[in-house]
Amino acid sequence: MARLRDVPNVVRTMSFTGLARKLWTEIEQDAIFTWASSLAYSWIFALFPFMIFLLSLAPYMPGSAKQDALKELEPAIRQTVSGEVADQLVRNVHDVMQNTQGGLLSFGLLLALWGASGGMTMTMTALDKAYEVESERSFLKHRLVAIGLTIAVIVLVLIVLVLLPVGGAVVRHFKDQAVLGDVAALAVNIFRYVLAILLLLACVSLIYYFGPNIKQRWHTVTPGAVLTVALWILMGFGFGFYVSNFGSFNKTYGTLGAAIILLLFFYLSAAVLLIGAELNSVLDFAVLGVKPGTRDFTAANATSDGTAEPQRKDAITPARSSEDKALRRIQDAAVSGLPAAPIPVGKAQAGWWKWAVAATAIGWIVGGRKRRLT
Repeated sequence: MARLRDVPNVVRTMSFTGLARKLWTEIEQDAIFTWASSLAYSWIFALFPFMIFLLSLAPYMPGSAKQDALKELEPAIRQTVSGEVADQLVRNVHDVMQNTQGGLLSFGLLLALWGASGGMTMTMTALDKAYEVESERSFLKHRLVAIGLTIAVIVLVLIVLVLLPVGGAVVRHFKDQAVLGDVAALAVNIFRYVLAILLLLACVSLIYYFGPNIKQRWHTVTPGAVLTVALWILMGFGFGFYVSNFGSFNKTYGTLGAAIILLLFFYLSAAVLLIGAELNSVLDFAVLGVKPGTRDFTAANATSDGTAEPQRKDAITPARSSEDKALRRIQDAAVSGLPAAPIPVGKAQAGWWKWAVAATAIGWIVGGRKRRLT
C-alpha cells in the first residue's frame, strides 16, 4: 500500500501535474465512473437487508429508547409516503418493534450479511481493476473475504455514528446538567471528530488492503484513504447544502425523491472510493516499479532501509543499454565500410542479426563504389 511519504518522491519525479494527468488517465482507462454506477446499484440492494437486521434488533432496545425511536420514525414515514400506505407502514414498524422473535433476528442477520457482502464483492472486483489484476479467488474465498470486510466496515461505521450524532447529544446533555464546562465540552467534541476521522481512515484502508487480489504491506494511513475521507467530508457538507437549498428532487420525482437522493449519494461515494484506490495504485506502480498484472507489491525495488524509491522515467535497463551499444557498432562499421566487430551473444536483443545483414550489405555497396573509382 502507498504511504504518505511516497507522494513527495513521486511528485519530484513526475511533477504534480504529471501525477494528476496519470491519475486521470487511469480513471478513464479503468472506467471508474461506470464502476461507481454499478457499486451504487449494488449498495442500494445491500442497504435494505441491513435495515431489516436493524429493525430485528429494535425489540431488544430499552423501553425509553424504543419509544424515542418510534417518535422519530413515525413522522419520517408520514413525510415520505402518505395515506393508507403510511398507516400500514407505521403499524408494521410498531409490530416489529414490540415483538421479540429470535427467528427473525437470525434470518435478518444472515440476510443482512449476504446482501451487504454482495455490495462488497462488487467493490472488490472494482478494486482489482484499479490494480490491473484479475480476480482469481474462488467463489467461497471471495464471498468470505467480502463478509469479513462487511462486518468490519459495519462495526466501524456504527462506532462513527455513535460518536457523532449520539455523542453530540450526550455532550449537550452533560453540558446542560453543568457536568461539563464549555472548555471540556469543546475538548470532548474535538476528540470525537478526530477519533471518527481516524476510524473512517481505518475503514477505508481495510477495504483497500483486503479488497484487491494482491499482496501488499499494511499501512493504516494511505494517500488514497486520506483523499477519500477528505472528499467524503467535503461531499457531505456540499451535498447536504445543495439538497437543502437548491435541490428540487421532491418536486420533480415526488415520493421517489428520497430514493433518487440516496442513489446519487451512493454514486458519488463510490466514485470517491475508487478514485482513492486509483491514487494508491498509481503511487504503488511509480514507487515500486512493478508491471501491470503483478500481484506482489511488497518488495519490488526495495532499498536496504526497507523503503522504495520511485523508478526514474529516463532509466535505461541493461538490455536496452547493450542493444544501443551493439547498434552503434553496426552503424559505425556501415559508415566506414569495414566489417562490424562481433557482437557477444546475449548483449543485443533477438533482432540484432537484421541490423548486421543490413550493415554488411551497405558495407559491400560502399566498398564496390570505392573499387570502381580506383
